[in-house]
Amino acid sequence: MYWTDAQRGVIETSSLDGSGRVVLIDERRSTLSSNRSSVVRPHYYGIALDQRYIYYTDWSRGYVVRYRNHGASTCQQS
Repeated sequence: MYWTDAQRGVIETSSLDGSGRVVLIDERRSTLSSNRSSVVRPHYYGIALDQRYIYYTDWSRGYVVRYRNHGASTCQQS
């Protein structure tokens, strides 16, 4: 299971029973946060997955981000 938390600026995953909870994307550690104004806080909303990528929307900044799944640290703004 995957979800976004707009208040904390994170995207997380866990098993359906809640075990194995992991923060996948943390705005404080994101390479995108260093390229953006610190005044604009993220508001993650939509999320979609395929085998290689996590795609998510950020309402505050008005863009879609593609993030390589499986712990890779590369982000690409679309």
